Amino acid sequence: MIQFHAIEILNILAALDHRPQIIPTGPLAENSEKKRIQELVINKIHPLCQRLELDKTRQQSLMVLKRLDPNNNLPSQVLKAGTSDLRDTLCAELCDRMFLFVPAAKAQFFEQDALFGKSFHDTASPEVNSEIKAVGNCLSCDLNTAAVFHLMRMAEFGLRQLAHHLKVKKVKRNVPLEFGTLDEILKAVGLKITTLAETTRGQKRQSDLEFYSALLIDMRGFKDFWRNNVMHSRDSYDANAAMSAFGHVRDFMLRLATRVPMT
Repeated sequence: MIQFHAIEILNILAALDHRPQIIPTGPLAENSEKKRIQELVINKIHPLCQRLELDKTRQQSLMVLKRLDPNNNLPSQVLKAGTSDLRDTLCAELCDRMFLFVPAAKAQFFEQDALFGKSFHDTASPEVNSEIKAVGNCLSCDLNTAAVFHLMRMAEFGLRQLAHHLKVKKVKRNVPLEFGTLDEILKAVGLKITTLAETTRGQKRQSDLEFYSALLIDMRGFKDFWRNNVMHSRDSYDANAAMSAFGHVRDFMLRLATRVPMT
């Protein structure tokens, strides 16, 4: 995904509009002005051309650069015409590009690597961080059903990490954990918690029961309320529903990460 601010283009256009006005009216362009235009092309226009694939503008800018050699006698009118042509080419190519506007209220989600906090991000696996970033981009672009989809993928990863933490090896006799369905993993985790409840009573057992049971309840709720519907195309979601799912899954993953590694 390509990210830039609209002000970058506006600044370039303003500079190209301004140059012809300050180029001396004498017969030859001064080296100081040639240097300023050269810096504009190299530092501003070329990077923009590369990001937005503005091939014609880049070619036009290269023609301008060839004329800016300090040892060349460049007529002022030629320099003015060159910057004017460069601006026209840039505008023409921009008309063929489509840009996405991210509202200010949603910019906080766009291309963010640590929406769950830096400490979570630093210890989570690339798989989890990739899902978090995808969620943020979907929220920022009003792809709300897609955001819920990625949130459910992330929650399922968390459940599998919980099962691994509880030493679940198989969900069925011949089915290892990594190939288990969501329902099978939920059942296997539930059995582990039941086994835990049968151990000697004490503060640690009580704390573990409360912690794991609450997570299991949340995950079952995710399955019934969001996961099954979005995975099987039974429902679509608006921004409010997606943000609600985001808050619930974020809290679930943050609580889970206090005891279960996200790697």
